[in-house]
Amino acid sequence: MQIGILGTGRMGTALDDAMRHTDHSIVFRCNEQRPLTLELAARADAIIDFTTASAVAGNAEMALQHKVPFVTGTTGWENQRATIRKLVQQYNGSFLHAANFSIGVALFRIMALQAARLFDSIGGYDFGIHEIHHTGKADSPSGTALLLGETMLKNISGKTKIDFGNTNGKISSEVLQITSQRTGAIPGTHRIFITSPEDSIELAHIAHGRSAFAAGSIRAVEWLSGRTGFFTLDDMLADILPSIH
Repeated sequence: MQIGILGTGRMGTALDDAMRHTDHSIVFRCNEQRPLTLELAARADAIIDFTTASAVAGNAEMALQHKVPFVTGTTGWENQRATIRKLVQQYNGSFLHAANFSIGVALFRIMALQAARLFDSIGGYDFGIHEIHHTGKADSPSGTALLLGETMLKNISGKTKIDFGNTNGKISSEVLQITSQRTGAIPGTHRIFITSPEDSIELAHIAHGRSAFAAGSIRAVEWLSGRTGFFTLDDMLADILPSIH
């Protein structure tokens, strides 16, 4: 496939490296200085987007107009979800998004879901999430931490809301706390804490680099080819690993 890359930062570099291990080729690269156009979009068999939240809807529409599958790992655009869904329906196109394209992280989220259900059914356990990323990361908490938190919140009967960051004083038992740390060049670490007066359990996912994110986004493009609709990485996993769901 001829794949267009939107974003030339760290993930753009990782995609360059990952693409060398596939049969695909990069047909163009775009960034703020060289934005996507309708003419460029028409040249691609698929587009992978790692840009900014404000650019996602416009870029997606240009791809959808040409029936070009659009995969994005950009976060922070969720307030435009309804708009993008309408565009997908309008153009009968294909759109897939994920806060994190690491297949390991996707399976880690499933583990988090099952752990929340399991320990909540026993009772007496509390839960928390902590994430660490490099100092250049723009959003806090990470999109992955948010996804983990939302997944767990739905499956813990005693929790009613998520609280971000450190708090002064006591924290309510109804709160699922997500804390963040920005240090050095760490690609991404997410830890889930499950504690009771008797014992503690920790689940952790530690990224060793950005290669997993790049490889996952390429795999998503391959899966999306020939499909129409608004998808997430969970939809892809449900198709690949139906027994997990």
